[in-house]
Amino acid sequence: LGTSIFLLSLHNPLEAAELAATLDIISGGKFAFGVGQGYRDVEFNSFGIPLSDRGGRLAEAVQVIRKLWAEDDVTWQGKHFPMEGVTINPKPVQQPGPPIWVGGDTLRSVRRAARIGDAWMTSPRHSKGFIRQALEVYQEQRRSMGLPVPPPVFFRELFVADSREEAERELMDSFQKLYQVYHREGQPGESYDRSFQELKEDRIIAGSPDDVIQEIETYRQEFGAQYMFFRVYYLGMDPEKSLRSIRLFGQEVVPHFGTG
Repeated sequence: LGTSIFLLSLHNPLEAAELAATLDIISGGKFAFGVGQGYRDVEFNSFGIPLSDRGGRLAEAVQVIRKLWAEDDVTWQGKHFPMEGVTINPKPVQQPGPPIWVGGDTLRSVRRAARIGDAWMTSPRHSKGFIRQALEVYQEQRRSMGLPVPPPVFFRELFVADSREEAERELMDSFQKLYQVYHREGQPGESYDRSFQELKEDRIIAGSPDDVIQEIETYRQEFGAQYMFFRVYYLGMDPEKSLRSIRLFGQEVVPHFGTG
């Protein structure tokens, strides 16, 4: 059980720590807290928070949350979230706390993820080329701090059908609409004003169950992937098509990896 992505820069870390602890309890200690800083002006304006504060708020909030999970009577004198004598109850099952996975769409934000998080979480929008480049930055930063270097947590696009041709045909229109939205809204990172054929490379895991198994294995072999999760519904798609893809994935792909 996890989040992707909780825009932590927009929230008070006290509230976020309590919510995450509750989810960790409900899941029996299987919660992972996926967080990010956000980028959309309209969201920050709605909360009355300067967009320029997002990185600092994210980094400070992560520090505060870790203390609240592990300690009682927490006093914190930071720039954004001062507090005195605060205790959350109950504490999370995992101690000193659930893993915090930090997203990042630029090399600068990936470096921040290396400093403050337990792993960098990719976006389904990221090409493998960007992931390789970002990983060099991530690994360099972690090693410079004397920290272990875990593999990324992979978030990928997924669609399962009877064949690769059918999967791409069913996915094409909805996928293009979604990435056109990213382009219009100025999503940071790579360029998304491209054709389906260009965008699908290194982003979409699509095809028959055997195709999907083979592609997931490439992530395990090249990147040592341990955690992967997937977007399974796309803008304007017939829900029945999405449900069929999910069923095929659960029935014919998941058993290959020996997990439920």
